[in-house]
Amino acid sequence: MIAAEALRRLAERAGIGRGYHDIWGAYHETDATTALALLAAMDLARGEDDAAAGLARLDDAAFGRTLPPVAVFDVAAAPYGFPIAVPVAEAHRELRWTLDLATGERWDAPLVPAALEPDGERVVAGIARRRYRFQWRDRLPVGVHRFSLLDRDGEVLGTMALAIAPSRCHQPDALLAGERAWGLSVQLYSVRSQRNWGLGDFTDLAHVVEIAAGLGADAVGLNPLHALFPDQPDRSSPYSPSSRLFLDVLYLDVEALPEFAECDEVRGIVHGETFQTRLAALRRSELVNYPGVARAKLDVLAKLYAHFRARHVAGRTDHAQAFEAFAAERGEALQQFALFHALEAHFRAESPTPHGPVAWPDDYRDPSSGAVAAFARAHEAEVDYHAWLQWHCERQLARAAARARELGMSIGLYLDLAVSVAPDGADAWRWRDSFALGVGVGAPPDDFNPKGQDWGLPPFDPFRLREDAYRPFRETLAANMRHAGALRIDHVMSLMRLYWVPAGASPADGAYVHYPLADLASILALESVANRCLVIGEDLGTVPDEVRAVLARLGILSYRLLYFEQDDEARFKRPSAYPADALVAATTHDLPTLAGWWVAHDLALRERLNLFPTAALRARQIAARPRERVELLAALAREGLLPDAAADPARVPPMTPELAAAIEVFLARTPAKLVMVQPEDVFGQREQANLPGTTHEHPNWCRKLDVPLERWRAHPTLASLAERLFEERGAISRRDAEPAAP
Repeated sequence: MIAAEALRRLAERAGIGRGYHDIWGAYHETDATTALALLAAMDLARGEDDAAAGLARLDDAAFGRTLPPVAVFDVAAAPYGFPIAVPVAEAHRELRWTLDLATGERWDAPLVPAALEPDGERVVAGIARRRYRFQWRDRLPVGVHRFSLLDRDGEVLGTMALAIAPSRCHQPDALLAGERAWGLSVQLYSVRSQRNWGLGDFTDLAHVVEIAAGLGADAVGLNPLHALFPDQPDRSSPYSPSSRLFLDVLYLDVEALPEFAECDEVRGIVHGETFQTRLAALRRSELVNYPGVARAKLDVLAKLYAHFRARHVAGRTDHAQAFEAFAAERGEALQQFALFHALEAHFRAESPTPHGPVAWPDDYRDPSSGAVAAFARAHEAEVDYHAWLQWHCERQLARAAARARELGMSIGLYLDLAVSVAPDGADAWRWRDSFALGVGVGAPPDDFNPKGQDWGLPPFDPFRLREDAYRPFRETLAANMRHAGALRIDHVMSLMRLYWVPAGASPADGAYVHYPLADLASILALESVANRCLVIGEDLGTVPDEVRAVLARLGILSYRLLYFEQDDEARFKRPSAYPADALVAATTHDLPTLAGWWVAHDLALRERLNLFPTAALRARQIAARPRERVELLAALAREGLLPDAAADPARVPPMTPELAAAIEVFLARTPAKLVMVQPEDVFGQREQANLPGTTHEHPNWCRKLDVPLERWRAHPTLASLAERLFEERGAISRRDAEPAAP
């Protein structure tokens, strides 16, 4: 009984929920087996008998360190209070604190701990230690500062990150003033053009920006651009990346590299008949041929890198020095990312089967090991190759972002942050102590997945994340906001809790693990303001009330999709019922397009692939779709938006361009600050980008747009829709620059 009580208390301290209510209202209690598995993944207990010792270790850590690793406060919450722990015998001695501000200033003053308010006492390693409550009474500037405590001899006793966050996330002035924007939401890989190599690239993105700005849009939304696995191009899901700090090299426009213009040999190869035949086939392909694109690009990029080393590195040119400056600025993060992919390529060359750190020799699983350092020295050129690729990715993405600013877009690029990373990728290797690698993020059972879901992505360990002063979270946000005017946080509920599934267990046997919501939300606001980046929280599904409250308080836009915005009587809500602090769209990458939804193509596809978990659910959804179509027509009619051709009550009309445009205009009438439109819906495509619940059964992340980029500007449906959106929403910014034709 004592051990069981200790286990319960330790699980509670670790943030493991006692249970949860499923969507049917049934309560599922977290059993001891699940709690122990999650505690083991956090390195807090290896068995029930170890729980009491785990609790003692946590208490010892709280009193045994002079300062906590981090303290986070809203700037308006002064005074800021945090604990200081010292030996009881030394509590009356004068110490000194220093505060190194983010601005570079240093403040310091004497301190006698015993003069502060006591906050508990504990014997740690045979020494009685007392904790005191230190309070900083004056408001501090926003930023991440460094607070330290020193003895009279100047020896540092402890140091702590002190993060002071703004009260709200950034929003563009125009949105704060009540203006309403719209944008195009594009899966970049899906863009066809006459010049790309079979997959949309960063130059295509710049042209999309020019077209969108010319139409009056203020944002171009994108799928996650995170770095994937270039030597495993079939791993194309942008939501299971190697790293969220860096970019997918397949988006590089190879012919836009300065090295390409310089290298006669490579240009001769690319412009030759054989290579051009390869490119023509890649462009014609109805689906993105990731292996073909990767072979074409990586073969040429390797040759261009050899040219870069021979001409620029050897000659110490300005171009080489610009690369060195980039590498120095990105520092350890870039070095370890490049090291990871060089190591993976090295071990894959020895054996073609998938590797990842778990399959590497033991000495290479630790990024700080001597073996890894020796590899970096011996393979400098191979490591620098991956850093060089990221340099060019960064330059090309930066140019697209700059073009959006030049054209007056109030938001510009709207990027997407995946909920986590692949367990065998660069981020999980670098931050192996911050991730709980023995579990996967998922979801409990519901109507669509009665067995629950395990996405196979490791979550951050909340304890270790705090020990790292939230650095991995901060770095991830900063990297994704660097060139973004807006950032979508996938599964924003992760700021508060994530559903953890132990390795080898059924998803139904998982449990929710809670995170420090106030701290993470404040860090998000801090990075948002620092990078002048609007934040959108993907809050679909069951969202705890605490998360909704935080989103509203911080000015984070909610994510509202037409299909789900129905009232209690299953009628589509009027535009006026939508919230103002929201992004609104008809659909998204995980849902059917308008054309597909209208003819129930998604239901037929799910039926063909046997994706309905129960016959009852299948029957219910198939029966509901005709009613939903009628209700949507009724909603359009109430707004005076129903096209004449769709007004015949005796029949359900086809999904015409006019009807699709009416739906987009319906959404444009909402008070939502941002409306996003998918090209797939403008062009009338039926197939959706991703079909959840499938891997190889459906060509996820491979669909190309039907209309080539060169025809977008003159496309009558897109042009007329843009005019109607302007009528409903106005234009936020004057377009002073004339967009150039792609």
